[in-house]
Amino acid sequence: LNERQTSELIAKAELEQSTAVNKLVHENEMLRLRAETTQSQAETRVQQLSTQLEEVKAELAATRREAKSQLNELEVLRREHDRSSRSHSESARDCELLRSELGQAKRRMAQLEREV
Repeated sequence: LNERQTSELIAKAELEQSTAVNKLVHENEMLRLRAETTQSQAETRVQQLSTQLEEVKAELAATRREAKSQLNELEVLRREHDRSSRSHSESARDCELLRSELGQAKRRMAQLEREV
């Protein structure tokens, strides 16, 4: 090869190398921009999910409070029902006792009437 051909080959190689470097720099910049965008989107999504999580926690706490309140109300109603049930049972026993006493009194009156 002569000096001119060698210079041309060197120039061509340098041009190819420069083109390849420029292409790699451009690809690298595009990847960096894409990574920044993806990271920004991920950070935004994490923030959205964190906000949703806090909202769900607040709703859960409110639901727990409401459930506890309802459970307390049910316990009060159960106690009232138990008292009412006991009272009803006692009233029924008293009624049976009075019926029995009334029957005895009627029998005694009938016996007295027969004796008179």
